[in-house]
Amino acid sequence: REGTSRYWQSAFTNLHREVTQRRRKPVGGGSVDFSKAAWSTSTWVGGECMAVNRVEFSEQGVIVLTPTEELLTADVIQTIEDWINSAATKLVIIDFANICVVVTSMYPHAAPLPPLIKLNRRMQDESRRLVLCNLSSDLAEIFRITRLDRFFEIQPDVETAMSSKRGQS
Repeated sequence: REGTSRYWQSAFTNLHREVTQRRRKPVGGGSVDFSKAAWSTSTWVGGECMAVNRVEFSEQGVIVLTPTEELLTADVIQTIEDWINSAATKLVIIDFANICVVVTSMYPHAAPLPPLIKLNRRMQDESRRLVLCNLSSDLAEIFRITRLDRFFEIQPDVETAMSSKRGQS
């Protein structure tokens, strides 16, 4: 038992070191004009603050949501869904630039991918688009292995996501 506990302690220490040392990609950039955007941040879920930066381009009908958490959890997805529910835009971009790790759990209510799948389905039913961008190589691999890359529209960055035409009505 002691060896197992040391193993997990070491694994979590290494994961924490990797997460904190990764370079973060800057949000935006390129030819996206952020000067005409409305900015807001953070919302409360279950008494905890799940920070999600929200940039709204009302002239273009676009919202860019960027979780500031490094871990993708069901609470982060719930925060994203709350922001989406408060907006009537046709295009919602979720920028995963800060996400390093997807939390998986033996508790189904804690897993982030099923709520993300439901959210995407609901957006499609409402003739709206949900685009994911800036996925880390690990997160992109998870989407590829689970074949979710066929279900979600995934773009390399915010600029490409804003200019993409796939699935527009």
